[in-house]
Amino acid sequence: MQQEPLRALSYSRVSSDRNDGKSVRDQADWARELCERKGWQLVAEHQDNDVGASKRSRGIRRGYNESKKLLTSGDIDVFIVWEGSRAARTMVEFNRLSSTLQEQGVLWQVGETLHDPSDPSDMLLLNVLAAFAEYEAEMISNRIRRGTDASFKGGVPYGSPPYGYIKCEPWQPPYWVQDPVKAAVVHRVFQESILGSGNHAIARGLQEDGIVASRGGPFNAVAVKRMLNTISYTGIRRKEVDGKDEEREGDWEPIISPGTYRDSQRAQESRRHKFPQKRNPNAGIWLLNAVLRCAVCLTSGNTTARMKRSQGVSGLSRKEIVERCIKALHKGQVVHDRRRTEGRLSTLLGHLAYAQELTLVGDGRFRWIIPQDDSRSVLTGRYLREHFPLAEALAYLAKP
Repeated sequence: MQQEPLRALSYSRVSSDRNDGKSVRDQADWARELCERKGWQLVAEHQDNDVGASKRSRGIRRGYNESKKLLTSGDIDVFIVWEGSRAARTMVEFNRLSSTLQEQGVLWQVGETLHDPSDPSDMLLLNVLAAFAEYEAEMISNRIRRGTDASFKGGVPYGSPPYGYIKCEPWQPPYWVQDPVKAAVVHRVFQESILGSGNHAIARGLQEDGIVASRGGPFNAVAVKRMLNTISYTGIRRKEVDGKDEEREGDWEPIISPGTYRDSQRAQESRRHKFPQKRNPNAGIWLLNAVLRCAVCLTSGNTTARMKRSQGVSGLSRKEIVERCIKALHKGQVVHDRRRTEGRLSTLLGHLAYAQELTLVGDGRFRWIIPQDDSRSVLTGRYLREHFPLAEALAYLAKP
């Protein structure tokens, strides 16, 4: 009786594709050749290009998240990666992945070696490789930080040049040189801002004149705001050191003067005070915001960046993460940020002392309706649902 071929899933990743080493294309070609050689059926190929896997990486690995979903479907027999670090560069993520493979009975092909996650000997070797991958990622991060610190002290620019500059080839002083046409656009944007034009008005003027942004698309208010807040145009490099901004004079020629930059900053600040952002009076105040957190993902759900990091680690959608957090809160699986609690709790209890009714609105959030000068002050507590009583939340917050 002929045995069914193993169903394989390949995953390829590089932190930065500079056409050297094993690119995602090279890794994918190697995985296809491996499956053909071993007689395996390649069910799916997932890739992540220019995305890191260390704990300091902020990108979302969509290909890896899709791979993890497919691994839990029961339709995969072998998971293929060029190196173990392609899938995980932290021990936390390695343990999650190996547990998934073991639970699903999936073999792990790392390079030319096939490993069985249920075999202690194989897992010992993979653990050592994973620990080394995490160590290597930390060493790379430390080298990059030392390099940026040294370049900052020497006045060397870091990263891609902003709109209006061209990178010098070879990389040597002055590092950036002005593009005369684009530098004139930078001058125009700063002058219009100082004269009172808003970001949207400036962007519309640039669009009408057919001026495109650095990536070839039309200018918008976000691009204008980014330009107005770029201090590099003054020939100064700014870097955060120990929580404070420090500045060094750079080696490149400034497009605008420091005085012009300061005048533009003052003009933007005056417009913010003149036209403050409108707030919905019924939006409510999140008194428990960032105080109670889900113990599963440590995400309060109110910070976009934190939610994206949780998506990148868990492989779940935003809706699925919220549902998981709610279930965890119902079970009492919460953590307490005590630094933020004292003022929030006293305010909450103070308002509750005058509350006349406690209702549940349509979306399931608690609202305390408090009469105050013939107006209603609506206070809401996010993620507190009908199955997680208010008294329980208050008792938890009141714990010493």
